[in-house]
Amino acid sequence: IVALVPLAYTFGGVWTRKCLSNTYFIGPLLWRYVAADIWAKHTKMSPLALNIHFEQLHEKYAPVLFKHMVDQGGLYVKFGQFLSIFPDGVIPKAYMDQFQKLQKEVTPLPIEEVRELVKSSYGRPLEEVFSSFDAKPIGTA
Repeated sequence: IVALVPLAYTFGGVWTRKCLSNTYFIGPLLWRYVAADIWAKHTKMSPLALNIHFEQLHEKYAPVLFKHMVDQGGLYVKFGQFLSIFPDGVIPKAYMDQFQKLQKEVTPLPIEEVRELVKSSYGRPLEEVFSSFDAKPIGTA
């Protein structure tokens, strides 16, 4: 799969690149957790020691997942924002702290990109599609 990522970036569309990027990113991250669980069972690790190990994994990978979600943008940011409103205890605190940053720390698209996106989607300039448009966003995602 490592060899497919450069090919996807060269020949594939955005969807193909994102799918391969996610597989390349999420697979190893999930494997760390699965491997820790298998190792704990194999070595008869105490539940307390396993919890400490998982907390270390959370602290290490939560910021990495945050960056990945921001890099992927759109739906990934929205999903992280959705996860950020879960009640305490459902998602590990390290991840919650990162997901909550998605509520206010995501950079909006530059107005030039918004104009290009509207023009490519509707075939007309932004001013012809919307009767009014404020270039300063209320929020992002």
